[in-house]
Amino acid sequence: MQKSDDIRVYEAQRTDVPRIKELIRIENDEPGITETYLDWWYFQAPGSRPSVVIAENGQNQLVGMTTMRNFPLWHRGQVVQMAMPQKVLTAESVRGKGLFGRLYRAAEAVNAGQNVVNFLAFPNLVARPIYLAKFSYVVGQSPDIWLIPLPMGALRPRVKLHERFDRAVLAAAAGQKVENTFVKDAEYLIWRYEQNPLEKPVYKVGLYRGDTLVGYAVLATTVKRGILLACLMDMFCLPGEDMRPLVGQVKRAAASLGAYALLTLEHPQLVCFRDTWMTYTVKNRFNFIVKGQDAQWAEDLAGRRFGFTFGDLDFI
Repeated sequence: MQKSDDIRVYEAQRTDVPRIKELIRIENDEPGITETYLDWWYFQAPGSRPSVVIAENGQNQLVGMTTMRNFPLWHRGQVVQMAMPQKVLTAESVRGKGLFGRLYRAAEAVNAGQNVVNFLAFPNLVARPIYLAKFSYVVGQSPDIWLIPLPMGALRPRVKLHERFDRAVLAAAAGQKVENTFVKDAEYLIWRYEQNPLEKPVYKVGLYRGDTLVGYAVLATTVKRGILLACLMDMFCLPGEDMRPLVGQVKRAAASLGAYALLTLEHPQLVCFRDTWMTYTVKNRFNFIVKGQDAQWAEDLAGRRFGFTFGDLDFI
């Protein structure tokens, strides 16, 4: 059995992507994971550099990794960089030796070097108690999911999808600052939804007021218990645009993809989806936890309801 002290923990580079892929494929049972996706998600994103930390044994084999992504959050009237832990993985041969903690703390140190000292996380049930007990996280306010049934069969509409964003609309709509939500500029939205690899398809839906293009909704699909669902990855419109009349356009687009329901995460700009006809609110679906740079920040973060979209996460 490999000892944790015999293992070197260090920050990964793009050249490590092939080995990272193999570690995830074998130890996390993800046969479909690709180098293209990992390179895009962790090493091509605009903004702050990622925190990708790996562990290597004496035979130059990867036996662990942890990843975090950084995002600008509009918080208390200013931009605050927040880190979001995403994947923590150790090989079965080294589990129970403290490597999980070494990897996590090394990733925190990378963030601290960029002055990122506040964290939001959606850990699984196994990792959650470790984050709470060992890494000083506290329980946050889990965002709701708004589920909207869609028409089926012959009632499904046909909707034209866009290959690229209109650059003028994108420039005007991107970067809006809404309290407790991520700030997404045009560069980020192009990376996230135009440069995404083929294995992570998204569907860009133009939103119109009359004949005027006023924004976009971005959809992706997933299958749960054999049922095709559409997820609202993002939605952005020209400043001041009333989103309520646009909900029907998003629902029709989701139905045109063959989905039986549309899922939207709680977000202050998207309450029009919560308030639409036949919406079901799903509560406490996520293990959402937070960590502040000090006790005051932790208390503040734990008491807030943050606005997310599915595109902010690595679930879909």
